[in-house]
Amino acid sequence: MDELQEEAKRIEKETGELAQVQDRAMVEQRTFKEEREELKKGNNTEQLAQVEMLIKDLDSKIDQTEKNLEQLLNKQDQITEKITGFQDEIKNSEEEIKGFRDEIEALSEWSQRDKGLPTVKVGGVIFSETTIRGPHSSAVLRKNLRQVSIKETKISDPDSGVKWKMNVSRLD
Repeated sequence: MDELQEEAKRIEKETGELAQVQDRAMVEQRTFKEEREELKKGNNTEQLAQVEMLIKDLDSKIDQTEKNLEQLLNKQDQITEKITGFQDEIKNSEEEIKGFRDEIEALSEWSQRDKGLPTVKVGGVIFSETTIRGPHSSAVLRKNLRQVSIKETKISDPDSGVKWKMNVSRLD
């Protein structure tokens, strides 16, 4: 986008310079046209022919300058459209990033509040002496188990407060 803005500045400068060239040519052209009218009255054909050639050259120069100006203005319009498009993309991306950050923050807060209860589901066999660890407790299996769900559960113990244990149940 910075490159496009620099290009737009360069084109703006070039457009200003061409407009000045065109203005000077038009002023010269008017002067020569006035001189041509005077020469027509005096029947000076040699000087009249020279002035006609100068007017024709200036007409050509003005036309070419006009074409160049039109090309530059079209290019400047294209650059402006691209810059606007990039600005829209940047704005949309910033809004999307903000949405992602908000979502990450919400998920982070949720994960801090709700630790969840981890579950291990075994469709085949889990062997004895396997250790299952959770955030609050762990267990070592005493025998081989088949198609079971192992879940950490909270147990209220009136003597010591809250305790956690691994609970094994059959998968349905």
